Amino acid sequence: SALIDPFGTKIPEKIETVLEEGVALTCRFNRKGSLLATGCNDGKIVIWDFDTKGAALILDAHSMAVTGLCWSRNGRRLLSWGIDKLLVLHDIVSRAVIFKRSFDSPLVAAAIHPRNELLLLACPATSPPTLIELKDNTPSSIPTFPSPHQVAAVPTWDVVGEKIYHIPLSNEEEEGEGGREGQESNDGNIAENIGMVAVFSRRGEKIYFGSREGCVYECDSRTTKVLKKKQIANGSVRALFSLTISRCGLYLCVCCVDRSVYVIETEGLTVTHNFSDKVDHNKYRVCGFSSNSNFILGAYSQVTQHNVYVWDRSNGSLVRIMEGVKSEGVLDFVWHPIRPVLASVSSFGRVFVWTLNIADNWSAFAPDFKEIEENVEYEEREDEFDYVEETEETSAVDEDDDVEVDIITRDDEHYASSDEEPFEDGEELKYVVVEPIGDAHTASVIAEQQRIDKEKKLIEEKYSERLGMATHSQRKYKKPIAQDSSTQSKGTRRRKSGHGGRGKKKSSTSKSKQTNTTTTTST
Repeated sequence: SALIDPFGTKIPEKIETVLEEGVALTCRFNRKGSLLATGCNDGKIVIWDFDTKGAALILDAHSMAVTGLCWSRNGRRLLSWGIDKLLVLHDIVSRAVIFKRSFDSPLVAAAIHPRNELLLLACPATSPPTLIELKDNTPSSIPTFPSPHQVAAVPTWDVVGEKIYHIPLSNEEEEGEGGREGQESNDGNIAENIGMVAVFSRRGEKIYFGSREGCVYECDSRTTKVLKKKQIANGSVRALFSLTISRCGLYLCVCCVDRSVYVIETEGLTVTHNFSDKVDHNKYRVCGFSSNSNFILGAYSQVTQHNVYVWDRSNGSLVRIMEGVKSEGVLDFVWHPIRPVLASVSSFGRVFVWTLNIADNWSAFAPDFKEIEENVEYEEREDEFDYVEETEETSAVDEDDDVEVDIITRDDEHYASSDEEPFEDGEELKYVVVEPIGDAHTASVIAEQQRIDKEKKLIEEKYSERLGMATHSQRKYKKPIAQDSSTQSKGTRRRKSGHGGRGKKKSSTSKSKQTNTTTTTST
């Protein structure tokens, strides 16, 4: 691989590869960046091997378009949701569906707990957010987040035996002072809690919610208690429609209806930057962070340009505009967890892979290497080929060069931060093993293809036999074609003239014989 300048600005510049398998709508990397999952409009999920850029696995559990994906921390499970109102948890290794649940409306957002893959978070469009806890791959308790004006209650149990938690996303003091005394908690006052977006914190101790009233909440994932609340933007319907957290867990990125992108610190929910289009007033569709959280990314909802805007998080300045294919908008994008690589989904369902435009730097391999623009005559140094006697210092250097270097054993890799707990051998899934040829599905496909090839071969043989018989009969019963005297060749005319000459010669001979016979008789 090419060497990358560690002091340079690591922002992708050009499109290197285009991934085309179905019509993609969303994409997500796993923790190591070795696998890329894309959700398509026909309900299929394609798992790409990002090293080979090939499709390694296709999952088919939805009947309609897939609108969101989320990987587990070990990469063995994938959570998907779509327009068909289903929330599905897939097992990548066994290709099986672990959990499937249907909601009353499509989901706006969902997530897997970063440290507990049995705890799921779902945010339906017309109902409050829901926590689903799985035990032995079966749903055991479902705490929900109801109206913000509903008083927190003791956990209750319904008929099915599911545990329900009521979490008020507002303070009781604000309810009395804000002119909400006359509102009742059971009279449909859950408009603020409908269509919320939510994400887990880096380790899963907290949950951050974005409401339709432009508020950001910080809740404790264990006690389901609201810790902080911050008014970000004023909006009528679904003010916050996109919420993303950085890999370091220190910043939140929010897309609002007021056509702005806000960067919020998770420490005190304070807004540090506000990005908006001051000229054309375009609305941002999606926003996110780079892998090191140093850059903020955003894309407009226009379908006429595939541009991704990159800002510097420290000073808020626009660093670069990544200009892609025209007449194709941006539906979604995600930054690679480790490398300066970006994957963006176009409105035509294609996935573009952006990489750095690396120039050849040969001096990186040899510090004394000097690049020249034209051929020059080499001047030999006076002591370049002189014999140097071996001394103690040079022998010591040679002994050090003979030390064996271990190039097989790999050290622990810390991709997110140095305090990440390493996985045991075999626990984390880095690559998907392609199914062998001998499995049942592939064998049936091969058998069907062989049957089709056999039928084609029989049809071709029958056609060739009939064609041969027709040709033979045509040659056998073919009538001579009359030719005009003017079109006859000279050779044909010569043959005819020669044949006529022979005939005349025979007739003259017979006449001479008759003359001789007559003479004898008269004598």
